[in-house]
Amino acid sequence: MGFEEEREAAMAMVWGDGNATGKSSKTKQKRKKDDTKADDESELSEPEEKKLTANAKRKKANAENVRERTLHIHIDNTADRNDVRTLFEDYDPKVVIEKYKNIKRSGKYALVEFKTRAMAEHARQRFDGTDQKETLGVEKVSMTFCLSRRASRRQQTKANKVKKAIIKSNYEQSKLKQG
Repeated sequence: MGFEEEREAAMAMVWGDGNATGKSSKTKQKRKKDDTKADDESELSEPEEKKLTANAKRKKANAENVRERTLHIHIDNTADRNDVRTLFEDYDPKVVIEKYKNIKRSGKYALVEFKTRAMAEHARQRFDGTDQKETLGVEKVSMTFCLSRRASRRQQTKANKVKKAIIKSNYEQSKLKQG
């Protein structure tokens, strides 16, 4: 074995399969990568599929959480984003103002996204139904959560159960008074 052959062998050990200069054929590498990608795409292992579905579920849950902490507020056409921010300055929310796009309803509304659902609940309890003629141009502020259909159904069923329980207790109390 000559000096050149030893050098090539040492370089091959250092750089892997390639020529003596350490540069491997890029077309061979691309072919190998393409082959492995095709194999990977054709057969995903079961844990990888579960990971993909888990990621999709997580993204959906995050979107649902954003909806649960976003309030929809009707405002006057003259009100702007800073007016809404001044109303909720204690909460430091993200504010987006849009116009209604249907013919039946004209005007603007604000989507106010809070950091947590508790902040949104507190702001709703504090400002819902209040007179904000000076800031937002509305005499009675109406706030609703931007929930998905499923979440709003859940919330409505809970509210209905509470109403039924109140009605039932009132009915039983009136029976006791009569009897």
